[in-house]
Amino acid sequence: MTEIRLNNLKELSAYERWLYVVMSALVYNDEGQHFYSHKLIADISGLSVSSVRKYLRSLETKGFLKIDVRYNEKGDHSSNLYTIIGKPVVRPKKAERYSSVKVGLTLEEKIHDRSWDTGLEF
Repeated sequence: MTEIRLNNLKELSAYERWLYVVMSALVYNDEGQHFYSHKLIADISGLSVSSVRKYLRSLETKGFLKIDVRYNEKGDHSSNLYTIIGKPVVRPKKAERYSSVKVGLTLEEKIHDRSWDTGLEF
C-alpha cells in the first residue's frame, strides 16, 4: 500500500484534507473501504452534501481515493464503494501521543469517540 506523507497532503486544500481524514476514519476493513452515504459523511464531517460530493471527486482525481459506483439487480444506483488509496504515515513521536486511541469501534462509537483528544488547543 502506498504511503501518504505530509508532502503529498500539501497539494490538498484544508477541506480536502479534512474529508480525507474523515473518510480514513470510516473504513471498516483492511482494504480501507466503506460505503457510507454522502449524507452521513456530510453529517460527520460538518460539510454540506454538495461539498462532500465536490471534495470526493477532487480526492479521486488527485489519487487519494477510489470511488466504485455500485448498482442493484434492477440496474439502479445502490451505493458507492470508497477505497482509501495509501496509508497515512504518522511520525513516531506523534504516534506515541495517540497510542491510547481505541480501535475496532462501531460507526456510532467512532463518531462520538474522543480518546484521540489530547487536550491540544488551536
